[in-house]
Amino acid sequence: MGNGKNVIQFDDRGMSVVTFHTRQTINSFMLTLDNPVKVRPEARHQILDTLQANKIPGEYGLRVGIRGGGCGSSWLLGFDLPGPADEVYNVEGVRVIIDRKHLLYVIGTEIGYEPGGFTIEKENESQ
Repeated sequence: MGNGKNVIQFDDRGMSVVTFHTRQTINSFMLTLDNPVKVRPEARHQILDTLQANKIPGEYGLRVGIRGGGCGSSWLLGFDLPGPADEVYNVEGVRVIIDRKHLLYVIGTEIGYEPGGFTIEKENESQ
């Protein structure tokens, strides 16, 4: 059944083609796509309070992404409307917007909140 690797490729339309070798891997991958980022309870509370207090329309969501590239990249976090290149997710009751080009970079990101602002942690990322 192959070498046991998961293969993710993009076809000429930008669609992902995924090859899996186990059912467990498929289930794990689909869960990640359903919830590509995690929103901690304190962040969820702060996001929903901010949306309500500022009367931000329901069409808006929390954009999660990256800006720049290589060693000069930084996290992008803010309220925005989805565009044609975006995927929209409902994560813990928060509307999350991610540009398809950023998706592979933000999968596994955990958004938190502590006094002073939001925090972003990425699995397997050194601090």
